[in-house]
Amino acid sequence: AGLNLGAGTTLTATTSTALDSGGGSQRPVTVAAGGANIDIPDTIELTISGPLTGGTVTKLGPGTLSIANTSNTTPFVVSAGTLRSVATTAGNGGFGAGAITLQGGATITGIMPAGNTLTFGNALTVPTGQTGNVNATDRFNWTGVVTGGGTLNVNVISTQSRHDFNSDWTGFTGNLNIAGTGTARLFINGGNFGAGVQWGNAAVDLGGSVTIAPVTNSTGNDIRIGALTG
Repeated sequence: AGLNLGAGTTLTATTSTALDSGGGSQRPVTVAAGGANIDIPDTIELTISGPLTGGTVTKLGPGTLSIANTSNTTPFVVSAGTLRSVATTAGNGGFGAGAITLQGGATITGIMPAGNTLTFGNALTVPTGQTGNVNATDRFNWTGVVTGGGTLNVNVISTQSRHDFNSDWTGFTGNLNIAGTGTARLFINGGNFGAGVQWGNAAVDLGGSVTIAPVTNSTGNDIRIGALTG
């Protein structure tokens, strides 16, 4: 049977919490329209393999919530700890289609193996005064719109020059800190990074040994950055 999370309720995970049915079947989880909380203490990982649908899930606690179903539609507010996609077939990794808000220094990441692309199509918001982290996979195609005035730290680990910024960042007015290793591409020709003003409203800092490589049209393109350091 499926699990229904009522509006305003909090599910607190323990080492023995299991949301999948016996035999490894995927147990659907439905969240009431008012939203619900999932609180995961430190060192605990809770995996939800069944589809997550309905209202917003607010992820609390320093532990890890792992999501695997590519049909997930619920939005997430990640206020602490880690939201991790664990599907390994090329696609959304389990992040699904719902909007994601990152705050409180929380992190989103995935385990997509090298050679497969994690397509991150979720609308992502980092509110003003908040901080969020994205630990990207080797091939990371960023197609979701990014907004907010907070601080977003992006860790690039691309060995195949396939971390692709491929979406509209016009609504992001905060600090974007890009660190790590490898090449990140700004996809204008054949992509959507050229929509709006790109990073024109953001302050961008480049750290580590990351290289930024614009993929431009044959006639060339201007790359707009509000402020650049690093």
